[in-house]
Amino acid sequence: MKRPLTKLGLSLALIVFPRFALSVMGCVCLPLPTPYKEYGEAKAVFFGKVLISKNIAAQEQFQDRSYTYYDRHYRFSVAESLKAITSSEIEISAGRIDTDCFQGFTVGETYLVYAYGDSPEALSSGACTRTNTSSDDLYYLHALLKGIPESRVYGGVTRIENDLTKTTSARTSSGKGEPVKIRVGKVNEPLRVVIPFPVRSQT
Repeated sequence: MKRPLTKLGLSLALIVFPRFALSVMGCVCLPLPTPYKEYGEAKAVFFGKVLISKNIAAQEQFQDRSYTYYDRHYRFSVAESLKAITSSEIEISAGRIDTDCFQGFTVGETYLVYAYGDSPEALSSGACTRTNTSSDDLYYLHALLKGIPESRVYGGVTRIENDLTKTTSARTSSGKGEPVKIRVGKVNEPLRVVIPFPVRSQT
């Protein structure tokens, strides 16, 4: 499973790299992969509803002392299995409840779950996955399972304006919420991006 940077790792970072302390967050995840990539990496993927939750105690040894910590497990009713799940219900671990990266589930809510583990009987999912209450990924996963995955463009758009009256160019953005149109040409032709920037008159 993808492991987030936990408190211990962050504490070491603060000791070794104190100059970066202001940019350190409680839980740090790598950028999320595309639905296709995460589907390929996950042990199991399903769409289901949370039925109940429970805490499971475990022991941790540190030097000469023993500590008790708790993992929180959730039982799901599986509405649709997209990968590896053959039962109508399944238990998922959300990890230790005493870590900054703990992100549990809400009983009664429905989730699309990307789960990781050594087997379908011992699965977990957490904050650093695409697991979410949104079912947007289902569209792409259904297409993938049919053998016709659709293309999707990820990224940001930046425009460099060349002002002939100045010695430097200015960087601007399209603005949040403004539409960006992508025109697809023939095979092997580059994509053309159309951005609705306002035209500025030159004086």
